[in-house]
Amino acid sequence: QQQQQQEQQQEQQQQKGASAAAAAEGPLQASGPTSSTHEISTSHDISTGVDTRGGQEQPACEQAGGTQAPHHAVTVPAGPAYEGGQVRDASQGEGGSGQPQLPQDALLPAREPVLGCLTPAAIPYILAMTDCCMGLASGMTIKFFPIFFRTEAKLSPSNVSLMYTAIPLALSSMALVAQREAHFIGRVQTIVTNRLIGITLLLFIATHTGLWTVPAAIVPLYICRTSIMNAQYPIQRSILMDYVPKATRARWASVESVTQFGWSGSAAVGGFLIERYGFQTTFFVTASMQLVGWLCSLLLLPLVPRKAVSVVAAQEQQQGR
Repeated sequence: QQQQQQEQQQEQQQQKGASAAAAAEGPLQASGPTSSTHEISTSHDISTGVDTRGGQEQPACEQAGGTQAPHHAVTVPAGPAYEGGQVRDASQGEGGSGQPQLPQDALLPAREPVLGCLTPAAIPYILAMTDCCMGLASGMTIKFFPIFFRTEAKLSPSNVSLMYTAIPLALSSMALVAQREAHFIGRVQTIVTNRLIGITLLLFIATHTGLWTVPAAIVPLYICRTSIMNAQYPIQRSILMDYVPKATRARWASVESVTQFGWSGSAAVGGFLIERYGFQTTFFVTASMQLVGWLCSLLLLPLVPRKAVSVVAAQEQQQGR
């Protein structure tokens, strides 16, 4: 009898479990299979400008005499959700741990041509042209500044060495300041501003020859000018990496070696000018060439957004989808 009772209890438990499983499967079957796309029905009332979505009732005034445009079915791919102008992966949910998605404008990097022909594809070429002008200009004077401080400022070799020891420290500090500046005003805006300040300081040194013999004035001016002019190169490299595919980054990085070769080539011209006309004329020629490079960098203003956006990463993200 006890065995019969236990068997009856087991049968009752099995029947209860089967009924609970059937009740759980019922709602799922009733909902039907999920589709890969969602149909969003939208309509627009021309007379009143009121949109109706999801089968909501229209106002009485629309039903009476309003003329409506026909329903349009908009197919939205399932998966990513578009919220607030940004693309969010649906698998992340409200508090998902997935990687943050790029802004929607980054997923569509194509822009209208600037000045009739310039597009974001021209950014690497503009940067290369700017580097070439700046490199040729700097090479005319950068190698002769030790001679300038020895002959014009009357500094001893040890003091010249100490000055060049302080330049990397000042450059590191200025690079940090430039990064913060780029965060607030934009990367290209920072490059343009810093280069203009550096060119202005070089022109100030060239026009105020009386300060050449005052080490307390000329040395800080030179350190400040050198630090400001070179602090934007990490920012410029970040722009280049954002707009150059990974397969061609090495090719564009090799342009720097050409720029270094230009330093050596223009140094011969700078030596000739210093020997023939003096340091002041050479400073003016250098500042003029740097001004040409600065004008080239202005072409980046309408092409590069203020907020850092990697177009290469956006394209790869689009292809992955």
